[in-house]
Amino acid sequence: EAQAAAPPHLASVRPLKHMSTEDVCRWARESEELPAEVVAVLRREEVDGVVLPTMTESDMVSIGILKFGWRRRLLWGIRDLLAQQLRGGEALPLGAGPPQEAA
Repeated sequence: EAQAAAPPHLASVRPLKHMSTEDVCRWARESEELPAEVVAVLRREEVDGVVLPTMTESDMVSIGILKFGWRRRLLWGIRDLLAQQLRGGEALPLGAGPPQEAA
């Protein structure tokens, strides 16, 4: 059984552990098409590839990503990015797992 290839917008993403804050911002802007406000928050809070997969919806609210739709798109994008990294055999940062929603 053949595995599905990663979506084209995820195909060239660097391993998470090597993604800088600017790489995360570029991914959020270009791959996830998130607005400049979200990208600015990620940059201001210095979210890099080690931090990104550990973010929860509660974290997003606490740093100022207040719109539900933006948080959901970011969570789904992180989920897809984690899945791509796992398919590629890349080790994830300590504590990384599927993003959790706020209770």
